[in-house]
Amino acid sequence: MYRLNWFEAFSYLLNKAEKLSIPELEKALFYFYCAKKDPKPYPVPKGLFDKLIERYQVLKTESYADFYHLHETYNDFIKAYFVVNRI
Repeated sequence: MYRLNWFEAFSYLLNKAEKLSIPELEKALFYFYCAKKDPKPYPVPKGLFDKLIERYQVLKTESYADFYHLHETYNDFIKAYFVVNRI
């Protein structure tokens, strides 16, 4: 069975951020929220958080955003990283 390593996963997110589905974005934000508490987190590629936030801004009004709890996960992510909420 093939397993992605963290570098491949982060590269995927960085390169595909503008096309992430709501479930993918929610899972990515949740991962980073949880990883904030990791004593040795993996290094996050420069610009990845900005791309995820930009994608959230596009998807936040979609009908399935509430179903996947995207807003709650995004808010937890923002609080965990003290990122300035852009909108």
